[in-house]
Amino acid sequence: MIAKSPWTVRWSVVIGLSVAALVVYLILRETQSHDDLSPEAYDFAVADTASIDRIVLWNRSPDTAVLTRQAGVWLINGAHPARPDAVEVLLETLYRIRLRGFAPDAATANILSAMSTYGTHVDVFAGDKSLKSFTVGTETPDMLGTYFLRDGFGRPVAVHIPGFNGFLSSRFFLREDLWRHRVIWSSAEPVSSVRLTYADSAKAGFNLSEDGGAWTLEAGGTRSAADGMAVQALLKAVASSQYEGVIIPSDAAYSKQDSLKALVPRIRIEVRRTDGSRNSMDLYHVPPDPEAMDDSGQPMEFDPNRFYAFLDDGRMVLVQRFGLQHLLKSSRALRASR
Repeated sequence: MIAKSPWTVRWSVVIGLSVAALVVYLILRETQSHDDLSPEAYDFAVADTASIDRIVLWNRSPDTAVLTRQAGVWLINGAHPARPDAVEVLLETLYRIRLRGFAPDAATANILSAMSTYGTHVDVFAGDKSLKSFTVGTETPDMLGTYFLRDGFGRPVAVHIPGFNGFLSSRFFLREDLWRHRVIWSSAEPVSSVRLTYADSAKAGFNLSEDGGAWTLEAGGTRSAADGMAVQALLKAVASSQYEGVIIPSDAAYSKQDSLKALVPRIRIEVRRTDGSRNSMDLYHVPPDPEAMDDSGQPMEFDPNRFYAFLDDGRMVLVQRFGLQHLLKSSRALRASR
């Protein structure tokens, strides 16, 4: 038998150790790859959305929106009722979201960079239990998916809602004014009187008041019985009418507040309630589209479909005439037929 030299043995050991190290490296790399491609990495859906009672959204701006469910009502930042439609869309998104595809390797670094700068982080809770934590990124190049990244994973994935063509990042917004319920008056206290004053038509204005279960209409210096069904429709409008959107500092109209308040409101609405509290809203004309013409071909003086309005809390909002159609009634519409 030919004996192996010490050099041969030594090289065999080195080669063996090198091969073993390479195998370990490949195994670890493969394991890590499987972690980032495992179902958990793209499991963003919440099967039981009824259990969710808190959703926290934040980004690096820094802005934060905290949605909490209390006694069946969703609040934004613990202070104001949240828009039911926006909350419903968000919960539906969390329930229906599914994997659409994996981010291309060549684009992963750019996607992660964009997420770290512009992404919105989302934490979903049921009580003290964290259900999901992830970051919402930008849309995919075809605009039909959105890049998401689960906490604890390093590879973003593209997700979508089956049957919906569009991206999802717009559903995870942060601005409080966009989350707030747009109902004009949220008080549930019964109404005892409603007064409307029209600057352009004194005859259309009225004061409607309740006394002993009967509603009386005062208009044009006379008092008469009010139509019961018309009154109920008006009271329903007081409770449910909504504004279109809040005027914020970045809007051009925001700087016009003082000049508008110096004018006589085109319409003033005053509501008194049985507990003595009052609500009011002043409406002002909105400038027309420069190209808008009336029926005679003349430029319009104002937008016929919208008003600027000031609410009790001082906010300036935009309201639609169509949305207030059941609130902006005339005395004639409320007078009981004889």
